[in-house]
Amino acid sequence: KHALEWHTDGGLFLAFLPAKSCVRSHGRDGSFFIKHPHSNEDVKAIFSPNIPNKEVVVAIMLGAGSEHWLRTPESLTFRATRHAVKMDADDVRVWYGMMHLVPADAIIQTRPNPVTFAEWKKTSLPLHNDDSDHKHF
Repeated sequence: KHALEWHTDGGLFLAFLPAKSCVRSHGRDGSFFIKHPHSNEDVKAIFSPNIPNKEVVVAIMLGAGSEHWLRTPESLTFRATRHAVKMDADDVRVWYGMMHLVPADAIIQTRPNPVTFAEWKKTSLPLHNDDSDHKHF
């Protein structure tokens, strides 16, 4: 079951610590999936549990902003990471992450008219109601 349906995030990128299971004794979480960019297959993300010297794994995942707003050479194309969380009803996990956005006054579109991030955000956020799916910006 999808606890969080397939989506891409709207920022430049998301930096996050891999989730930890609160119900499994080893603490590893296997609920995070990405869509492979070429095959469109569901792929379980695996984060190394054996980190030397108590180092911390920080994952970086590109958002729609990286794909659409950054001007890069044709040889360097960024793709937003399509992802989902699949969990059983009795699973519990903890997770921490931060989405990085451009400043509100950043111009993210120049044609046909300039559009700032703040203007784009107002027109791009889905409307919510009680029976809608949970959407993420």
